[in-house]
Amino acid sequence: MTKVLVFSKSNPIKDWEAAKWNLQFLCVESQQEAIHMLETNTIHVVVVDIEEREQEGLAFVSCLRGLQRFYLLPVILLAKDDTYESLAFHVFHCFDYVIKPIEKERLEKLLHWIDGRFDNKGAAKALVINTRLGIHMFEAKDILYLEICNKTLYVHTRYDVFSFPYRKLGVCMEQCGGDLVQCHRSIAVNCLYVEKIDYVNRRICLVKQYGNVALGRKYMKGLRKQFDERTRISYTDSVFSES
Repeated sequence: MTKVLVFSKSNPIKDWEAAKWNLQFLCVESQQEAIHMLETNTIHVVVVDIEEREQEGLAFVSCLRGLQRFYLLPVILLAKDDTYESLAFHVFHCFDYVIKPIEKERLEKLLHWIDGRFDNKGAAKALVINTRLGIHMFEAKDILYLEICNKTLYVHTRYDVFSFPYRKLGVCMEQCGGDLVQCHRSIAVNCLYVEKIDYVNRRICLVKQYGNVALGRKYMKGLRKQFDERTRISYTDSVFSES
């Protein structure tokens, strides 16, 4: 089961249907409690509510990013306005910044992402590549898309682009537990980062500042169905649009 640590005074997730999503929420009210929970449990995602205690919540996230073993742990900030949005993304590298109250559609998409990030055993999905220089591992949630070009595999992540000798795209996709969907003969995109599919110009627009990826003509028909089947909400109707 996926464990979500919630740092909040008012417990903002009390009405979330945890059972539906196979999630376990562990709620704490202080930084000391939070660190203890992180050290004694396998926490997969951290939700920090800064609506009531801004400075304490921000101090906790800063502390979290200062600890090497938790540096890449996904953090979601809940806030009353967009005051700290830039800080969240550019300094703390948060996965998401959500302004309360949370709309139902946004909440479902968020819970779906948390629930789908791990396999059935609670282990992070990851792409593992063995080379003569060592073993390289990329968690699926950090991969934007994979690209094959000139017999080279390029792993585009949220932080940088890494290149390796040729690997079959299908094999790499399997390692990521189904999070990546092939959208071009040489590209597989992570559906977690797709914002819109532009069928007219044959491109997929990624969230935030991550740019676009090519959409191959032969993958257009099945792409909409593939995304709908992967989720509990209709990506076709509510997330993607044709333009």
